[in-house]
Amino acid sequence: MDDFNFLHNSFNSETNPKFLLNKRSTKENEKRNINLFFIGEKKQRLEKRNFKIVGNWSLSYFHYDDVESFLEISLPNELLIIILDCPKKDFKNQINKLKTLIKSNMKLDLIVINRDYSIQEIAYGMKKGIYQFIEPSFKEKDFINLILGIISKKLKESEEKDYIKEENQKKKFNGVIGKDKFLIEHFKSIEGNCGVNYFLILGEKGVGKKKLVELLHNESTFFEGPISHLNINAVPKSILNETIFGNLSIKKRGIIQTSNKGSLCVDYFENIDLITQEKIDFYIRENKLDLNIFIISRDNQEEIMEKLCLEIREKLKNNIIRQSLLKNRREDLETFINFFVEKYKKINRRYFFFSEDALDSLLNYDWPGNITELENLIEKLSVTFDKDKILLEDLPFDLIRNELPRKRIPYIDIGQEGFCLSEVIKEIEKSIIEQALIKTDGNKNQASKLLKINRTTLIEKMKKRNIENKFPN
Repeated sequence: MDDFNFLHNSFNSETNPKFLLNKRSTKENEKRNINLFFIGEKKQRLEKRNFKIVGNWSLSYFHYDDVESFLEISLPNELLIIILDCPKKDFKNQINKLKTLIKSNMKLDLIVINRDYSIQEIAYGMKKGIYQFIEPSFKEKDFINLILGIISKKLKESEEKDYIKEENQKKKFNGVIGKDKFLIEHFKSIEGNCGVNYFLILGEKGVGKKKLVELLHNESTFFEGPISHLNINAVPKSILNETIFGNLSIKKRGIIQTSNKGSLCVDYFENIDLITQEKIDFYIRENKLDLNIFIISRDNQEEIMEKLCLEIREKLKNNIIRQSLLKNRREDLETFINFFVEKYKKINRRYFFFSEDALDSLLNYDWPGNITELENLIEKLSVTFDKDKILLEDLPFDLIRNELPRKRIPYIDIGQEGFCLSEVIKEIEKSIIEQALIKTDGNKNQASKLLKINRTTLIEKMKKRNIENKFPN
């Protein structure tokens, strides 16, 4: 079957379960378009065709001889799939030209036709964000599945983004939680309406500095452009100037220019030399750019200010925002937990909640990894268990080591109806074994000595009471 007719036919099949899944993911009566861009030598099987709208999808195909001509076009705000076919000798060069576009465009994915690339070249491509490779003599079925897989992945990413946007719009402060509301109010009171505004965001690892920057960006009264991120330590010094200011000879725009009317979030800004810092400030004023620059750091304020040029230091004086450790925000902790539970309920399409004991354990924990650790845990729990109720014993050992013994043996009230003695004894035995293991940091030899039983007996009881997974060897 020539050209992409086979792909078109696969979308036309109303019995295709993957198509139906994707169709259900779209809003009712909303038309969506998939754009296929083939870059490379023109092939007969890849000639341009006119594809009609199929269900909620339409398919458009375009051909470009090289990456340079492709980069000159203005890309539509739709799902984009690039199919790159280039000689082995040009692979790294072509990938480098596309890498910025790949990383910055959430709706774009890239398929590379493998021209006997080495493992090192494929690994290099993966580092640049390319994970789809296909053989030149690809089978129709494999190609169809690859395209459908990309669509499914992009839809999920889009749904997560839509969910966050929807949550942000529910409240006046766009989903900002607790004390962050006051930080937003402070930001709005000091943000200027033109030129460059510098902000210093301080806080330890995991406190949510980048999340706060995104919230501040969304709340900007004056700038509605995109937000860009730059990690100075991740950019080689040889291309730092080109990354920041661009390169006119190859018509490449720098990150400052692409952030115009928006925001730029910079890690380790203080590691830029003072001359370049002054050049940045002058470049923005000279080109009459308007943007917010957020400098984020874990260092203390005095150390940061000493490493900044005078012009930027002066503009930062009243624009310093500190993010507190999560353990110092106890009044906000339960709100954060509820927020992330609701978030991953919707993303993973499943209902779950924490038992009273499990919630108490989360509230009593110090969270050394701060907000990042909390969100990662709730995301993991949302996909690990099929059951609705997350129990205390389902939580990681670090969170429950101080809770299990205290919660396991409360005052036992026989009551009017009585209870099953054997079941109560099992629970008491389980609690005592857990106490011994916690006291010995999971060492079964020492725990068995504390309980005056053989190690093999302890292990057997652990299996019976279903606690062996909490204390692996």
